[in-house]
Amino acid sequence: MKNFLLITNKYKDNELSVTHRVVDYLKDKDAECQVLSELGSEYEELPELSEEVDCILVIGGDGTMLQAARVVAGKKIPMIGINKGTLGFLTEIEVSELEDALDQILSDDYQIEERMMLKGEIYHEGERVNQSLALNDLVITRSGISRIIECRIMVNGRPMNTFNGDGLIVSTPTGSTGYNLSAGGPVVGPNADIVLLTPICPHSLGVRSTVLAPTDDIWIEIGRTRKTQKEEAVATFDGQTGVYLTPGDRIHVRPAFEKLYLLKIREHNFYEILRGKLKKQQEV
Repeated sequence: MKNFLLITNKYKDNELSVTHRVVDYLKDKDAECQVLSELGSEYEELPELSEEVDCILVIGGDGTMLQAARVVAGKKIPMIGINKGTLGFLTEIEVSELEDALDQILSDDYQIEERMMLKGEIYHEGERVNQSLALNDLVITRSGISRIIECRIMVNGRPMNTFNGDGLIVSTPTGSTGYNLSAGGPVVGPNADIVLLTPICPHSLGVRSTVLAPTDDIWIEIGRTRKTQKEEAVATFDGQTGVYLTPGDRIHVRPAFEKLYLLKIREHNFYEILRGKLKKQQEV
C-alpha cells in the first residue's frame, strides 16, 4: 500500500501531533497521504478521493471509527484505526506502536476483515422519512422525560414479542461489545453472521436477548402504553445520529448491502483482544 487517506478527530489529537507523525513517516517512506482533519456531523460522504487510495487511516476513538465507517461503507477501501480514545475496541493500532504498524501496512503484511452493517429505515404514517447505516447498532430508546415505551417486534411478518421498557438494541456482531454488552446481551465474534435484539430494562421477566438470522425481516413499531399519553422515542444509529419517533412509527432493520472492510495487523484473535480491553477497563 502506498496511497492513504488520513481522517483525524482533532478533539482527540488536539495538537495534531499523531497526525503529523503519521504524515511525516509515510512521506519518508515515499507514500502519498491525503488528510481530512475533521469529519463533522454534516458529512454524509467523503470528499472526492483519488482512485488510487489503498487504505483509510483513522485517528481517534471508537466514536470516530463509527462515524468514518458510515461514510466509508460500500467503497471497498480497507480502514484501520489509531487509538486516541479510551478502550478502542475498533481501533487496531496503539500510538506506542505506530511506526511498526505502518511498516506492516506498507509491506502488505495484514489481513482484511469484512464486517456487517445494519440499514435502518424509519416510517411515519406509512412514508419513509429517514434511513441510515450503523456498524454497531440501531437503538430505540425513550426520549427525554418520557416514561417507558412499548416496542412491538415483527419478524418475517409475524409477531415475535411486545414489551414495555426503556427500549431495544438491534446490534451487529461488531456492536455486541458495546451497548448490547452493557444491557446484558451476549458477546459475539465479529465474523458471525447474525443480528442481535437486546431489550433495555424490560418491564418483564420473560424478555431476553434474541439471536436472528441475517435473512430475517425485522420490523419494530412504537406502541402506546397509555391511552392519554403520547410517548416519544428516539432511534439512534451508532449513538451519533438520531430520529424522533411517536406511537405508530415503524422501523425496518436489515443487514445492509454495504460492508465495512477493516484492516487487521495483529496476530491476536478477537477473544484475546476482548479480554485485554476489558481488563484494561477494570484497571482504570
